[in-house]
Amino acid sequence: MTNAAFDEVAQDYDDRFSNQPITQHLRHHIHAKAAAYLPSQARILEIGCGTGVDAAHFAAQGHFVMATDPSTEMLQVARNRIGPDHGHFAIWNADAPPPQVLTEHGPYDMVFSNFGAVNCISDLGGFANRIAPLMRPSTVVFIVIINRWCLSEFILGLALMNRKNLTRRWRKHGAAKLEDGSTLAVQLPSVKDLTKAFSKDFELKETAPIGVFLPPSELYQSFQKRPKLLRIAYWLDQKIGRVWPFSKLGDHSLLVFQRTETRTAATRA
Repeated sequence: MTNAAFDEVAQDYDDRFSNQPITQHLRHHIHAKAAAYLPSQARILEIGCGTGVDAAHFAAQGHFVMATDPSTEMLQVARNRIGPDHGHFAIWNADAPPPQVLTEHGPYDMVFSNFGAVNCISDLGGFANRIAPLMRPSTVVFIVIINRWCLSEFILGLALMNRKNLTRRWRKHGAAKLEDGSTLAVQLPSVKDLTKAFSKDFELKETAPIGVFLPPSELYQSFQKRPKLLRIAYWLDQKIGRVWPFSKLGDHSLLVFQRTETRTAATRA
């Protein structure tokens, strides 16, 4: 198997992104939202687990996490984080996991994907069709996607006269540049696009903005060096970030889809 796009950046990924205060602030908010949909001792299928930060959090809460990712190097960092003997955690490379690897741990109470992993999936309808049979009735797909329209990126792009950043999300199909210089094909679907892709077995339950007034990740350091500016951004996010039209302009968007059909994976023994 060829190296996945994130293999080359896996060792530095936490320092560059996961451990940044802004990321931790957003992740805390996302975890709190996810908790409202989780029963005790839930079973979670995570798509694009990266270095395992979210999986480790859910496992520490007593949930079982089946964590998947196409990057073998990311998965190795996740294994090191969680430890080899953790009873609430399993891991598999998402390129081609055998069906029994997924079904033997299901049916699942949540399919979870954070910080844009779903943007890397080209066939969203096919993805929805594959996960639907693995889920219990009325459970949810909880995904955080890269939003197409980002207020902070637009404002900062104008202020810094950075035309490339200003226009990079204008197309639904594009490429993200990683820290090692490589590029990764990404999709920027709208809520309407995702709702249509998931319509066969899911109903849209909730949408919420993630990081309306906070900067894109490449500008985290600049904001974090200015505590007063960062506090203002946090305040604006909390007070008016959820109000239309700002609620449509986050760096990321949270979407929650509820399973509507009764077709599920075989009940685990």
